[in-house]
Formats: sequence, structure tokens, C-alpha cells
Amino acid sequence: MSTEWRNWSRATRCQPDRITRPRDSAEVAAVLASAGGQTVRAVGAGHSFNRLACTDGILLDMSACAGVEKIDRDAGLVTVRGGTSLTALNSAL
Repeated sequence: MSTEWRNWSRATRCQPDRITRPRDSAEVAAVLASAGGQTVRAVGAGHSFNRLACTDGILLDMSACAGVEKIDRDAGLVTVRGGTSLTALNSAL
């Protein structure tokens, strides 16, 4: 049985076959390898107002794969993981 997923406003919803919460890139790769032809869509905090993350396949919830990986002050670049919220990013910076 699938679980309903809703965005932050609850205006957009879908019922993916499976919701996964990978913690790192190796777990993301494992989900992709096991997808078996199903559509895989990634979602972060769910702030999108459209159906971009919705799928009846596999929903890749990136919330557990969060954090700042690298700050290059000289280049003015920051590398963050896909599930990093803007609140967490602002705090880290």
C-alpha cells in the first residue's frame, strides 16, 4: 500500500509506490539501482507549489541527506546536500 505525500501547503499530493529517505549518496545510488524502471523523483522540503515531486513510482525524500559539505570562501561557493533546508543553510553560513 502506498503512502500519501503532500507538499508544505497540502495543496499538492500524490501516492508514490514507495518513499525512501537516503542518508548519503551511496543510499541514493542503491535506490536508483533498485528502481526497476519505476520513475524516481526527488523532493527536499516540499516547498514547491507545483506537482514537480509527485510520482506514482519512487519518491526520494532527501530530508535525511542534509548538511553543508564545503565552504570555499575565496571562490564564494558553498556545497550542500540535497535535503538541506534554507534555515539550516543560513545558520551554517
